[in-house]
Amino acid sequence: MARALAGARSAGPPDPGWPSYTDLAPGLVRLDNNTNPRPNPAVRSIGRIAATASLNRYGSAHAGALRGALARRFGRPEGQLVVGNGSDEILDLVARAYLGPGRRAAVLLPTYDLYGIFARRVGASVRSVVAGPSFRPPGGSAFAHGIDVFFLASPGAPTGVRLSARALQRIARAVRGIVVVDEAYFEYDGADLWTPGFHLGNVLFVRTFSKAWGLAGLRLGYGVGPEPLIERLARVQTPFTVDSIAERTGLVALAHSEFVRSSVREVDRERPQLTRALRNRGFRVFPSVANFLYTYPPVPGASLAAALRARSVLVRLCAPTPACPGPVRISIGSPAERRALLSAIDAVLPELAQGRGAGT
Repeated sequence: MARALAGARSAGPPDPGWPSYTDLAPGLVRLDNNTNPRPNPAVRSIGRIAATASLNRYGSAHAGALRGALARRFGRPEGQLVVGNGSDEILDLVARAYLGPGRRAAVLLPTYDLYGIFARRVGASVRSVVAGPSFRPPGGSAFAHGIDVFFLASPGAPTGVRLSARALQRIARAVRGIVVVDEAYFEYDGADLWTPGFHLGNVLFVRTFSKAWGLAGLRLGYGVGPEPLIERLARVQTPFTVDSIAERTGLVALAHSEFVRSSVREVDRERPQLTRALRNRGFRVFPSVANFLYTYPPVPGASLAAALRARSVLVRLCAPTPACPGPVRISIGSPAERRALLSAIDAVLPELAQGRGAGT
């Protein structure tokens, strides 16, 4: 499989600090981007959808049919939803609508890189708040004062830690603007933050079809929140960012909720097995409620990621922390992918350990 990396083409960073993405050949063990290893049954309908979608015409300007279906699914007015080209578009809309020169965003480290990138791209400053020992917000609320947009995630990326309702309420009451809760991995956890969040009036929730729903390649995401917040996003959204095929496939996918439930059950079976296997190999593995594990490897993380990549197994090297210069996040894939990962680790770990010693 090593030849699968041949010809990988870097997409190139459009902004300083933008994560490096590559176009990779098939045949890799992809445990670096937390997608579902199983395709959604809705993809079988794409051929029929494409044949009947009148692609010579524009589709819905703002994915009205899918927005309506989501509104019915959640029992909320359509005015409380916005649909976009992946959840990243919704996050970008937040930055464009609520931030700019003289405004301030905040992120809880470690976190998803694009929160800060979207904020800085519109001229805002970013306050980085270091999470506590369990990767949760620190006590008190002084760190949230004067913030226009506080980006949070539940489960957290890259940590997999659940945000508590109490922490959400504390932060939302302290900020002068809004709180964005990125729930990209919500289906793996299921904790209800909407009930306390909607009552606060300044909390926006963002979800995606890219993870548990198994439709990352279609780029579908949505935001849910009070109508004044959604209206402000709608004013800066470009029409037709969600194409007709993606919208109609999303509608079909909503009828396959059992696929999502079975995918979550598969992760629930795999997560403890992978956790035990990694700990037996000297990794420090943090508790996770998502479809990935945040780890401190027993060797330098950069060396481990490079050695695994040479064997066509991809994991995500994360930003350094005070406790570890190279944390590694590992997606929970299929049983076959777990075996391939562990086989690769067993092959490279002795040499790496002998060469440089522990990475923590």
